[in-house]
Amino acid sequence: MEPLNALVTLANFVLIPATAYGALLLTAEPALAGPVSYVCEFYEECSRATCEQKQMNLTFFIEASGAGDAYMQGNVGLVRVFPVAGDSGISFIEPLTAGSVQSTTILTDGAAIHSRHTQLLGEFVPSQWFGTCNFFGGN
Repeated sequence: MEPLNALVTLANFVLIPATAYGALLLTAEPALAGPVSYVCEFYEECSRATCEQKQMNLTFFIEASGAGDAYMQGNVGLVRVFPVAGDSGISFIEPLTAGSVQSTTILTDGAAIHSRHTQLLGEFVPSQWFGTCNFFGGN
């Protein structure tokens, strides 16, 4: 895996309205030389009091257009996500219509956590997945 600091700069920012609370989230827009993707395999899911060996695959795409558009391909199709880059990893935030978020954080060594803060009928259905991601692209 290539180090993130070789492909991501924090020069541009995007404001994302958090509609449930009227707050704003400041995220970095990656400046990329080419399109990149992270192909992730998650192998353990923990929810409430139990952990189980399960498999889930997610792929994250960041367009090289300079607009910072990013997408996640998962079990419900292709959805827009917002990248937040740092010096030791990158996170992808998926705001949900219910006001909660799902997020994935990938460290520079490929270790990854995907957190779901799902709401169903007024109750939380939280889960956290553990896995690894491989980086592809970025000329």
